[in-house]
Amino acid sequence: MKKDRFNIRHTVLAALFAALAYVATLVLHIKVAGFLTFDAKDAVICFAGMLLGPGWSAAITLVVATVEMTSVSETAFLGWIMNVASSLAFSLTGCIFYRRFRKFWSAIAGLGLSVLCQTSVMMVMNLLITPIYTGMSAAEVANMIPKLLLPFNLLKSLLNASLVMAIYKPLSVALKRSGIMGREEGEGAKEEKPRISAGRTALVIISALAVAAACVAILILVMNGQFSWK
Repeated sequence: MKKDRFNIRHTVLAALFAALAYVATLVLHIKVAGFLTFDAKDAVICFAGMLLGPGWSAAITLVVATVEMTSVSETAFLGWIMNVASSLAFSLTGCIFYRRFRKFWSAIAGLGLSVLCQTSVMMVMNLLITPIYTGMSAAEVANMIPKLLLPFNLLKSLLNASLVMAIYKPLSVALKRSGIMGREEGEGAKEEKPRISAGRTALVIISALAVAAACVAILILVMNGQFSWK
């Protein structure tokens, strides 16, 4: 009975996070060079994976990418492949590493690995997939890597990582206090002791938001990105 209750609770939470991740694909975006777009869905998916587990993160990724492909995507199945590869590289790396140790340092290290993994994977995917739907040659795409594709994907993943760091602690605590997540679930039971102080938590959130703001500024002011709505 207890296990069944947790499964139902996790399923409901996963559905909620999937809806939030999809909403993140519809609201405010930053578009760079016409075909590169930042949205915050990977932050939502990674947060869900840290809270519920990597399997749920993968499931949410597939659901959101499929709904996006059939509703608002302009790149059809090729866009689906890119979305799935990008989100899995980011979310699975971070949540698997964090849940292996469940400590403050592992959250930071896991998100750092997420940044590196997603950026690396997207360089490969850009070389394989981007020539198909843009009509460019592979050589032309390769020439775009140092000045456009690498900086964009690095900033995108760093921005999502900073958003996860900013929201994880307050939202996970709020979910536990509300009874939606139990003490034996998610972050709670194996968290390092002593617990992170309120001051340290505030410092982490402020630092993460500062990094996020810097990433947005670079995307807009340096890379000539533009805010847009779906």
